[in-house]
Amino acid sequence: FKIPGVLGDVEDWINTTSRKNQPMFATQSALSFGATVLGRRYVTAQRNWPSLYFLNIGKSASGKEHGKWAVETLLEACNMDRLIGPSFYTSDAGVLSALLAKPSHITIIDEFGKIIEASRVKNSPRSASAMTKLIESFSKCDGSLRPPGYSSFGLSQSDMEKMNNKIVKNPALTILAMTTPDSFYDTVSSASVRDGFLNRFLIVESNIGRQVGEHVAPTPVTDGVI
Repeated sequence: FKIPGVLGDVEDWINTTSRKNQPMFATQSALSFGATVLGRRYVTAQRNWPSLYFLNIGKSASGKEHGKWAVETLLEACNMDRLIGPSFYTSDAGVLSALLAKPSHITIIDEFGKIIEASRVKNSPRSASAMTKLIESFSKCDGSLRPPGYSSFGLSQSDMEKMNNKIVKNPALTILAMTTPDSFYDTVSSASVRDGFLNRFLIVESNIGRQVGEHVAPTPVTDGVI
């Protein structure tokens, strides 16, 4: 699981500061940090952008929550906490609003299985629309994310122009999500694959079960990483 280069140093720091050994989750967290920092700053000759969606599956008390603390601490140490986005989005408008405010950011989602479950409930169109907009955002790194067509009846010309100008060019959204196996597998279905949502995630499931946390000494982020 060793990543080369500076991200390997990030990975080492995440492992060192973790009270519970979870090397796969450390790899995912380090990659999500790199994807967030690069954001809109880098693109390959084939127009591939760095933004990625990650999902860590592990039992309760297995140590998957460390990734959230690690990525946020790393970004804060690098004076890049502006790249930390909301904990999730309540609707498609929430996704668009967050990207308008922060065109490049990471959202770190706990209890991801419950969020998928909420989006599958028939009486929860807002949650479903948020998932749809996340699917779209993943594909728009090399383009523009535009709002849906809301009714403009009764709006002034200036308000209509403001609504139509809410466009995010090259949105850079990275997701680091966590869930338990039971919550995930009880909720996920073939529909999650057909609609393209799960296909966008790099998913790892740890076979390391529940652990008793070890005492670790505080370790600052290294100058090399910063």
